[in-house]
Amino acid sequence: MPTPEGRLRILFSVRTLFNLEDAHQLFLRDPAQYQEFMRDTENELLEAGPLLRMYQMCERINEYSDVLGYRPFNIGVSSKDDLITQRKILNSIGGHDIQDAAFHCQPHGGAGLRREWIRRYFNNQAQPSVFFTCNEEDAQMAVDDGLASAQIIIPENASYTPLPKNENFNWWFDLDAVAWGTSGELSYKKNGLEAFFKTEWRDRNKPIEPGPFTNALTALSQINADLAAANVESPLKLNFCTARGGKSMMRASNTMQHYAMRFEQGHYMAGDSKSELFNIVRADGGADLFIDDQRAHMEPLLVDGHTACGHVPYAADSAMGKFIKKNGAAPK
Repeated sequence: MPTPEGRLRILFSVRTLFNLEDAHQLFLRDPAQYQEFMRDTENELLEAGPLLRMYQMCERINEYSDVLGYRPFNIGVSSKDDLITQRKILNSIGGHDIQDAAFHCQPHGGAGLRREWIRRYFNNQAQPSVFFTCNEEDAQMAVDDGLASAQIIIPENASYTPLPKNENFNWWFDLDAVAWGTSGELSYKKNGLEAFFKTEWRDRNKPIEPGPFTNALTALSQINADLAAANVESPLKLNFCTARGGKSMMRASNTMQHYAMRFEQGHYMAGDSKSELFNIVRADGGADLFIDDQRAHMEPLLVDGHTACGHVPYAADSAMGKFIKKNGAAPK
């Protein structure tokens, strides 16, 4: 029976859902040993990976499709495993009670064929789409093709847990170059902080151009608003943390309104380190995923290995991508 189209399509690489890091290292050393390991342990469930909680949150919200009158999410899992090694993954999908999974396996063909498959999978769809992967090349490839994508960074000895039915999933966003475009950040890097404040205040009523996760955030915000209108408490909590402050805050607020983005929490750090905020947030158990365009902002969260962190790369042919390639990431 055909699956109805969701408001948001999300594709998870299998390494984002399950702990396959040791197995992945084995594959890099010796693919034959990897195949043997996956075959011999196929009935042993894989442990939770960084985004299993997110997948479970999506399924919980999909349970309200009849109440909403539409399907919120189409969810898929992608893998580069073959017909033998995928059996352990399929057992783990069933063992973790994942009921709504489409599974796409493409073990051969290299990066070129993989890129074409991902491009067709998403670009043939009308709804906003997001791709989560642990592979830096795949994330860059997706962003270069205009998709919302993040490379999930998994620190050594990280451990993650499934999402209990009574808990929420807290998703944190950076704003510039993630929730919307890069023009503000590019202005800051080119001209310095004083000029950035002047320009942002002058243009405070002019929305910032769309960015990689604009359409996804608008869709997520609408899903939460529709759940609230139906008197349903959403298990998804959207939050933001940005380096903006002072005279640059009003433009950010107006841009959120323009794109109908709704957040539970918002923090303008005014250039202060995000680590202090997340130390408090982590203590309250309120950070499941943080996505940012600058890896340095994720370092404090990577230390504890419990919060999933996603790096959003710049498109190679974008103004920001070209600027970083030529000048580096440091501001003027």
